[in-house]
Amino acid sequence: MEVTEEILKTLYKRLEQVYFAKTKNKPDTISLQEDGSFLCEHSYSISYGGTEVVSEYITSDELTADLDELVKIREAKEEEERIQDEKRRKERQEKFEREQRELRHSQYLKLEKEFGKK
Repeated sequence: MEVTEEILKTLYKRLEQVYFAKTKNKPDTISLQEDGSFLCEHSYSISYGGTEVVSEYITSDELTADLDELVKIREAKEEEERIQDEKRRKERQEKFEREQRELRHSQYLKLEKEFGKK
């Protein structure tokens, strides 16, 4: 089979679609790996001057997969991450409140000791 420009364009567009379905980003670079998969990467700047890179390997099976299914998988992962983040946030909040109660109680005892009984 001869590789034409049209085949390469079609492959590139499909790789973009699959990567977007998996990450909600458009790839900056696409490279063919030795095992036949494609490495797609998207980079963006982060607040403290660094760069974050989102990489995904896309196999030939994923190129023929239904995009809606890939989106559902991504959304399920995002929902799981959101639940975990909410759980961690709630645990941090409870710990902070507990520490604040303990601090207030120790200050109360200190003041009571100092001013309460003479």
